[in-house]
Amino acid sequence: MFKITPTEEQKQFTRQFVKTHKIGNRGKYDGTIRNQLVGILSQVVIGDLYGCERPKGNEFDGGFDLIIHNTKIDVKSKQRTT
Repeated sequence: MFKITPTEEQKQFTRQFVKTHKIGNRGKYDGTIRNQLVGILSQVVIGDLYGCERPKGNEFDGGFDLIIHNTKIDVKSKQRTT
C-alpha cells in the first residue's frame, strides 16, 4: 500500500473545476458534489503523477479518465474517514 497526499494546488484546481463544470450529467448515479470532488481529485493526482492532461470541461470523457502508455484508464476512488 502507498499513500499520496494531494497538494493544495491540486485541491484548488479540483474545487474550481467541479464548481464551474457540470460533470454529473448522466441523470442517474451522478454522485453528490462531494463524490465528484473526490473522483476528480483522484483523477488529477494520478494524472499529474504520469504527466497526463487534466480534465478540461463538460465533454464526455469516452468512458475513461487517462491514457497512460497507450492504455485507457478509468480512475476509481472511494472516500474514507480513516
